[in-house]
Amino acid sequence: MTFAAGTRLGPYEITAPLGAGGMGEVYRARDTKLNRDVAIKVLPAAFAEDRERVARFRREAQLAASLNHVNVGAIYGLEETAGTVALVLELIEGEELAARITRGPLPVDEAIAIARQIAEGLEAAHEKGIVHRDLKPANVKITRDGTVKILDFGLAKGFESDAAGGEGDLSRSPTMSRHMTEAGMILGTAAYMSPEQARGRPVDKRSDIWSFGVVLYEMLTGRRLFEGETVSDVLAAVLRATPDFAAVPDGVPVSALRVLRQCLQKDAKLRLHDIADARIALGESAEPPPGLAPAMIAPPRARALPWMIAAGLLLAALVVTLAAPRLKPRTEPARKAVRFVLTPPPGSTYSSWPLLTADGTTLLFGVRAAKGKDLFWTRRLDSEDSKPLSVEMPTLRFPFWSWDGKSVAYGSEGRLVRFDLSTSRPQGICSAPLVFHGDWGSRGDILFAPFYGAGLHRVPSGGGTPVAVTTVDRGQDEVAHLSPRFLADGRRFLFFARLKHAGHDREGWICAGSLDQKAIKRLRQADALVGISEGSLVFTIEGVLLSQPFDETSLATGGEPASIPGRVVHEGDSASAAASVSRDGTLAFRSDPPRLRQLQLVDRSGKRLQSIGAPARYVEPIRLSPDGSRIAIGRIDERTALTNLWIVDIDGGASVRITSGRQEERHPVFSPDGSSVAFATDREGPYDLALRSLAGSAPDRTLLATAFDKLPYGWTRDGRLFYQESDSTGAKLCLLSTQPGAKPETFGVAPWEGDTVLSPDGQWIAFMSSETGQSEIYARPLVEGAKVRVSRDGGRSPRWRGDGKEIFFLGNDQMLMSAPWPLAAGARRPPQPLFTVPIPALNYAPYDVSSDGQKFVVSEPLEQTMRSEITVVVNGVR
Repeated sequence: MTFAAGTRLGPYEITAPLGAGGMGEVYRARDTKLNRDVAIKVLPAAFAEDRERVARFRREAQLAASLNHVNVGAIYGLEETAGTVALVLELIEGEELAARITRGPLPVDEAIAIARQIAEGLEAAHEKGIVHRDLKPANVKITRDGTVKILDFGLAKGFESDAAGGEGDLSRSPTMSRHMTEAGMILGTAAYMSPEQARGRPVDKRSDIWSFGVVLYEMLTGRRLFEGETVSDVLAAVLRATPDFAAVPDGVPVSALRVLRQCLQKDAKLRLHDIADARIALGESAEPPPGLAPAMIAPPRARALPWMIAAGLLLAALVVTLAAPRLKPRTEPARKAVRFVLTPPPGSTYSSWPLLTADGTTLLFGVRAAKGKDLFWTRRLDSEDSKPLSVEMPTLRFPFWSWDGKSVAYGSEGRLVRFDLSTSRPQGICSAPLVFHGDWGSRGDILFAPFYGAGLHRVPSGGGTPVAVTTVDRGQDEVAHLSPRFLADGRRFLFFARLKHAGHDREGWICAGSLDQKAIKRLRQADALVGISEGSLVFTIEGVLLSQPFDETSLATGGEPASIPGRVVHEGDSASAAASVSRDGTLAFRSDPPRLRQLQLVDRSGKRLQSIGAPARYVEPIRLSPDGSRIAIGRIDERTALTNLWIVDIDGGASVRITSGRQEERHPVFSPDGSSVAFATDREGPYDLALRSLAGSAPDRTLLATAFDKLPYGWTRDGRLFYQESDSTGAKLCLLSTQPGAKPETFGVAPWEGDTVLSPDGQWIAFMSSETGQSEIYARPLVEGAKVRVSRDGGRSPRWRGDGKEIFFLGNDQMLMSAPWPLAAGARRPPQPLFTVPIPALNYAPYDVSSDGQKFVVSEPLEQTMRSEITVVVNGVR
């Protein structure tokens, strides 16, 4: 029914039409009693004829009318005249948010300011128990003074549109289906519905939080998050499609990105539970770069406190905790959680994730000392003393405890090694090219992945030949089996099946298997598996620790996941969390801020010549172009948490991402003429070799794809790519022509412990080995011949000068060293120190050298971001 100007509805006189939507036609009207302008929304005739629906709608309108907030459009009344049902609303002059978005993405500051006002309006409604159910840009207006008003609050619950007339505009219709379910009807606009709404399930305030996230995404990107040609297509996208966070523009504060991710969790149990949290996070204006927030930076004196103070506090609290059950009546809850934060010695940082023994009595952790040495330490939680293992960290990969806590196993020099604490002597168990995660069960069996991309293998802890226990299912998008965790019986185990990045909500699946049979059971999706404790499964999603009831007998999860306070570092492509949990409920985890680094150009004395580009989460290795004008380096994207490749111009500092941003892409090497970059990408699972031209916009070209990881390290002068491929036999040294259809040339097996670099003439390789008990630099002919030792007192991360006259490497005191090449027979000049390179990376070079050996690019950590701490929570899982 259409009303002409002058038509009266009770005391309201229609003056002009304002528009029409899924809930009826809207008119401007004059309230003749109160002499004010209002908006009249006349509901469809079919609606007005249904008494039950009108009664339900009246109740909802009465509830919504009780809401009085500056960011909510007011409801003045419900007028029922001569078979017409109309809402009397506040007349809001301004532009619909939907119209504003059609002109393109909003500036970040404007989008966040609008989102914060929307959150304030939602918060006021939720406090009164009112859920909007149909939040979308078409239901948000921005007045001329910048005030945001949410319209039609709470009315969708009492309204069901007439869907018989076709699908219409998916962005405006409040009800997209008449489909009835046991829980109720589907309400809300399809493109902005929460997954539970789309399934017709009961909704609560978390559905509004989802829609809020969709609206925020649309404001930031200028594009619809979920689209389709039909309503069914849109609903299917809501239920299955993964939000493309890479589309969010640069410059969005980390706090806002975190809100966006938390709002768009498809599982309502894992979604942000209160819109007030979003309002607070979005209100953090003028946010400093990641890791620099004042609240996250410990004052210098606090960071420099001796270990003894932290140990004393820990010991005292443990005594109180252990004594509490005896001192308190049985009726009171026992086992209160006690939380402590441990910090490393001044000038040092924690360099690994913490590992607890099964009984929760002892902690293992790595420390990167001020002089550059990386050592592992053990510490009993009831003691003030920490003891170092006599093994340097570069030789120790992914350590794990024995079930009884008396030994540690780890990967080193192409072997799986056990280290018995009582004898302090390493003992080889078996060959293993590159150990990725392991566990040591109660019956003496060890489960481990011999290299990334392999299934789990079993070997007796006393030594033997590994036998495959699981097989990576490529047909199910699995790329690796990681993080095995034995159950108490020592036969069954859990593990994490990592998936390809593209098209999946989570990093992978937590699965259950057995040493006695091949059957695998998928339990739940997650981003990383931490372990089993106190009848609970502990895992992470989006950096949040969660626990869920778990029955070890039936291998079944139950109940809802519960969050554990504290965010955890996620170890990137290894798909592991920097966290550990004991069987008795003790937790230990690292929660460092993002570690920003600044690229610097320096001379041979270490004098800074200029800063290059902006600070970022750079990922080594660094590569200088042959002409010294550009840098290729990996950088972690805050939106996707993936490592992408960037080219940084040295003179102008401009940075350009050169890869897709959809997968892990790393380890770049410039071609000899500097026109292209070879790199490793995990788009198909294992790291494959790809080539990107830096001229024009041609797509990446895959050079080699196999079932095993491949990392490029250099080029020969005739244009062949030098790389290593890690398979079940070890790390093979290979050369590959970039011509289509070319076959690799293999030159034997070498230890894989970090960068291996090819000499400019293509005849020699320089690499790191720890066969003497400490990491040293060696050189050997590529094809055949004995190796020669280059370093004298430790070294890692070699680089060859462009004319082949020097080999550079990092000494164990963080000093960059220079050794002449070729080495003279007999007595020779020892390597000469040049300058300090602060906080070197574990395996890859945080520096590169110009072709003439006179300038260097180094990656320096920002001091403010180097805060490192381990949180221990006794009784953290209950």
